[in-house]
Amino acid sequence: MDADQEILALKQQVAQLQLAYQQSLQLSHFKGTFLARTSHELRGPLSSLMGLHQLILSDLCESQEEERDFVRQAHEASKRLLALLDKIVYVSKLEQGSSQLNLQPLNLQRLLSEVETLTHLQAQNRGYPLEIVVPDADATIQGDEKRLVQILVSLLDSAIDSMKSGSLHLSCHTEASKVTLTLKIQSSELIWSSTKQLYHPAPEEYELTPHSLSPDTNTDATSPALTWMVADGILKHMGGQLYLSTIPTSETAPDTTFTTVHIVLPQGLDPE
Repeated sequence: MDADQEILALKQQVAQLQLAYQQSLQLSHFKGTFLARTSHELRGPLSSLMGLHQLILSDLCESQEEERDFVRQAHEASKRLLALLDKIVYVSKLEQGSSQLNLQPLNLQRLLSEVETLTHLQAQNRGYPLEIVVPDADATIQGDEKRLVQILVSLLDSAIDSMKSGSLHLSCHTEASKVTLTLKIQSSELIWSSTKQLYHPAPEEYELTPHSLSPDTNTDATSPALTWMVADGILKHMGGQLYLSTIPTSETAPDTTFTTVHIVLPQGLDPE
């Protein structure tokens, strides 16, 4: 090997080391912010459980019916806590390599039809138009079917729960060897502001006292930020990416914000 070849080989090794270093930094940042975010999220159902039990143990219930209602609310909070823990454990197992995704070619038409079945009723009940454009029968994507459906449904649910008005549109297109799933949200609310803010640790301030609890207190919904981070973590292990773009209000639509979520995954090659 002459000097030029040795220099070229050294440059390639340095480039690979730099790439590995950047990937390590990104993974470390993800783990740190994911832990901060999930720790904050877990405080909600835990505080709810403690507050409701405190009311019961302090004999502050006005009737047996109210006591049963507090027990029911505590049960719902415990279910949410378990669901959050399941998400955290699953993403952690993926990061550690102790859990594997079932990656295979998926039929996009069947996949999006299932997502539509699971989400259209919620959007209809809230009065939000939801359009899911189902592609041709031969369109395919590479991924884990169960997890990909869960990601799309959770993103749609998170948007619907956060909206007060607006509409949603889910479509896909193929370019080269990639498939992009695009969720367009037209709403007066900003569902996800920016990926930079999403990965900032959650604020420490969180107060939930027994006296602040009421049937209207929403402590069961997973925050849009955690929904995003879980989806992002799983998609990375599918070889995919999650992007966000937001178009602010304009003079023509001063009360409307356009948020677009992009999921990019490899195209499936051999659908079943």
